[in-house]
Amino acid sequence: MEVFTALVDEFQDRKFFLIFDQFESVGKTSTDFFLNFAKFTMMKDRFHILVSFRTDDRILTDISKRNIFEDLRTKIKRELGGKITELEGLSLI
Repeated sequence: MEVFTALVDEFQDRKFFLIFDQFESVGKTSTDFFLNFAKFTMMKDRFHILVSFRTDDRILTDISKRNIFEDLRTKIKRELGGKITELEGLSLI
């Protein structure tokens, strides 16, 4: 909690945008950190968090990565009231 408190104190007068990129390569500890941080800052309207998670076949065929993805997705929606946006690749046409 000390890390979270320090971040909130440091940015108390400014907007704060945190990006977690390539979240498909992290483990349970990192997802727990993210969820705790998001819950801690949820009431602060100046904090914005973006998480990217690749969901191609290479990732979702790995059962442990698929479980992390599904668990994170569920918790973001249910516990944090977050929004999920799925991006698709560009076509040649």
